[in-house]
Amino acid sequence: FPSHDKAPSIKDLHLHYFYRRALYDGKMTMPISHKGVVRTAAMLPGHRADVNVADSIAGPTPCKVMIIGKCPNEEELRLKHNFVGAAGILFVQALREAGVSDAELSSWYLTNVCKWGIPEGTATLPKAHIKECAILLEQEIRLVKPDFILCLGSDASKHVLGNEFGVQARTGRVEQRQFSLSKTSEPGETHTCKIMAIQHPANIIRTPELYDDFSKQVASFVILPGYRDWE
Repeated sequence: FPSHDKAPSIKDLHLHYFYRRALYDGKMTMPISHKGVVRTAAMLPGHRADVNVADSIAGPTPCKVMIIGKCPNEEELRLKHNFVGAAGILFVQALREAGVSDAELSSWYLTNVCKWGIPEGTATLPKAHIKECAILLEQEIRLVKPDFILCLGSDASKHVLGNEFGVQARTGRVEQRQFSLSKTSEPGETHTCKIMAIQHPANIIRTPELYDDFSKQVASFVILPGYRDWE
């Protein structure tokens, strides 16, 4: 985001407007290129679980818990709500089994590494698309200031925790990270949070016999030391 230490340029102002729309505007679309084909992609910003993006302003707001997935699917883009597709429903089921109430879940912040869906004709999310959305997730973490982050799958875990290890090696481990709260690249105040990575629920839909392990992974996040302090 533009620095406030000097007068912003026209380019900075345009970028600031673009990023703000991408973070808060549930009706935003943008041209996305994949293998030489340009398409108009609907975007779905992050939001509190109790926010209906179609009827109100979405975007980052301080929350104690932040869930980061891969990207919204077609149903989630249509309904304008993260984690309401088949994988999201399975995830919520595991949360309820672990003792998380709907009231607790409603105060969590839900987002994805990429704010639009996987391009047609491919089964994987292009790394370039993740890179293009990187600054948005960085700003979300800065503005949400979560005490706990749960990364669903390898795309989220690698983006937040680094590429050294995949989600398999990190599953169930609690890691602590500091994130800058500065609006610029200059050093400033930081915020510390605990982060855990688990399997993406979409993997469980493809391999149902892994559900018991997945539910244990979800439960391990729920019982993090100090987790209940945010209530």
